[in-house]
Amino acid sequence: MLTKIVDGVEVLCTEDEEAAIRAAWAAEDAKQSLLGYHTLRSASYPDLATQLDMIYHDRLSGTTTWIDAIQAVKDKYPKPTS
Repeated sequence: MLTKIVDGVEVLCTEDEEAAIRAAWAAEDAKQSLLGYHTLRSASYPDLATQLDMIYHDRLSGTTTWIDAIQAVKDKYPKPTS
């Protein structure tokens, strides 16, 4: 059980208080997980100039270099489910 300080004395939290605290912790964990995935994914994409060059050459040659590069990042860092 979790405890809290009331008037300088450590007391047990009620079941409702503990449930609320644990829910807040879970929400914060989910938020951090989402931020971590977003940061990793964003940093892994090729820079925009490179992406535009890939798209240009894909259009000329009928290749899928750009979409393959983007999909590889999405596969490496999948969006968390929550």
